[in-house]
Amino acid sequence: MKAIAMVIIWMLTGFSCNMAIAELQIAGSAQRINLNSALYYTESQSSSFSEMITLPNTQWIKSTQESFNLGYTKKTYWLKVDLNAVNNSQHYLIEIANPVIDNLTIYIIQNDKVTTQYFLGDKQPFEARPITHPHFVFPLPSSNHLSTLYIHVETASSMQVPIFMWPESTFYKADQTRLLVIGIYFGLMGIMAIYNLLLFVSIKDKTLLFYVAYVASMTLFYLSLSGVGFQYFWPRSLWWNDQSIVIFLLSSISFGVLFIIQLLDLQTTRKYLYYGCQAILLCALFILFLSAFLSYSNVIQSTIYLAVFACIWGVACGATRLLDGSKLAIYYTIAWGAALSGGVILAANKFTLLDRTWFSEHALLIGTAIEVACLSFAIAERISFEKRKRYDIQKRLVTTQRIQNEQLELQVQARTNELQHVVSQLELANNTDHLTQIANRRMLNQCLEDECARSIRFQHPLSILLIDIDFFKLINDEHGHQVGDNCLVHIATVLTASCNFAGDIVARYGGEEFCILLPERPSIEALAIAQNIRAEIQNTPYHTPRVTIPMTVSIGVYTSKDTQAYADKLIQYADSALYDAKKSGRNKVCTYPNMVTPQ
Repeated sequence: MKAIAMVIIWMLTGFSCNMAIAELQIAGSAQRINLNSALYYTESQSSSFSEMITLPNTQWIKSTQESFNLGYTKKTYWLKVDLNAVNNSQHYLIEIANPVIDNLTIYIIQNDKVTTQYFLGDKQPFEARPITHPHFVFPLPSSNHLSTLYIHVETASSMQVPIFMWPESTFYKADQTRLLVIGIYFGLMGIMAIYNLLLFVSIKDKTLLFYVAYVASMTLFYLSLSGVGFQYFWPRSLWWNDQSIVIFLLSSISFGVLFIIQLLDLQTTRKYLYYGCQAILLCALFILFLSAFLSYSNVIQSTIYLAVFACIWGVACGATRLLDGSKLAIYYTIAWGAALSGGVILAANKFTLLDRTWFSEHALLIGTAIEVACLSFAIAERISFEKRKRYDIQKRLVTTQRIQNEQLELQVQARTNELQHVVSQLELANNTDHLTQIANRRMLNQCLEDECARSIRFQHPLSILLIDIDFFKLINDEHGHQVGDNCLVHIATVLTASCNFAGDIVARYGGEEFCILLPERPSIEALAIAQNIRAEIQNTPYHTPRVTIPMTVSIGVYTSKDTQAYADKLIQYADSALYDAKKSGRNKVCTYPNMVTPQ
């Protein structure tokens, strides 16, 4: 069961596949000898060595596996390896590279005598080991005689006993690289946890807090399962060495579920997924409570099943949110899908459904390497999403406050003015006339002030046209105001089309009056534009389905000279010219000083 627990910790952590590559490099360069090819085994309920040493060779089964692996079984086994005479000039070490075996009783036979005996396993105090190491390592006596190695194995975890023989000097050199890789791994995990914790303090996003707790739990879980914790932190606490596996695994499940809920926002998007995560969390707490009363094997088995289900549920949550269109669910689904795929391959190897190969042993490491990278993108996307959401909320609050302020101002004005005055103020609040879609009076006044100041400074001419629709009241009285509004829109369209310079401004001055501001246009050009407008309007009557309405306009034109461009004067003189145009019979263009131009 502990080996399955190791599967889960590797699945939940993002341990890089660089570890696997480093281990292969150690093996290749260190010239370790794989003894599994010379291994024989037999099943036995007896732990008596005297019975095993007299057992006929026909009852021993030769192992055909690269690494001895019988999966999960309650049976006990004896293993036997015949060693050639080792070189007296070197000291050799035997390594059993599985730190979660419960009990190992080892006998070394030379000249038909037991020369050395070891009692190892994680049910023994760590100080009882002949060599301080997370794996089970013991020296092989030097001799020119044939040696035989007998090992009695009893364990609740997977019956995997990978046995290797190393030259002593080479083993310690290779072990330095292993220690370096482990140090780098724990260092990086610590940096990741501290960085995200500081980031949480800065931006107060609970997703980061759960991620930090998740990473910390996974790191402590791996610390326990790898034997490093037993070596450095609790070498005499056999009870805690077992219970720490359960506690850290349940913590990993709990914080992993909370991380899923927060990252994918399940509480507000998918209630049934949220309730499923809550059920997993309650089950984890219940198993933690039962761990005080039940045996370790029952508790760890229940915990492993819960962890496997939590991983599958997590993938389902990511896939569902992916269908919902969540961007960060893309990274999350790839991450957990890769980790789960690697875990399935490794679990199949532990259950002997797949042969033990480099890929089957390290498929989970490759998958979790992808998981770490994708979860990093997912968290970054989550932070970016929260930042955008806060910005949108702040923007909406500012907009709401602004609208409320404007409404309050309008309400104050409504208490002191008549309804028509309120309507007029609302129209002036915008720069565009809502009916004709051209500049309104407010925009005209602002532009007039700016252009007058510019004209005075650079001594450029500034022309203004005031345009009034002749007998517009009769159109409203005869055809109705809806038709009158359409006529105003028609006039505005003609005026806009007649002014093709970028700086020209066409505005509705009020009622049926329009104004055109022509910066840097001398009087000759302004007069020509006015005549073109008058002629165009006269020649393009407004057509309705029932009637054609002819229209004419009267236009007053004024052009400032030198430093005489004052807004009030421009309006006054242009209005005076417009009055003269109306007085002289309408459908006229008149300039100031008084001059009626021919049609």
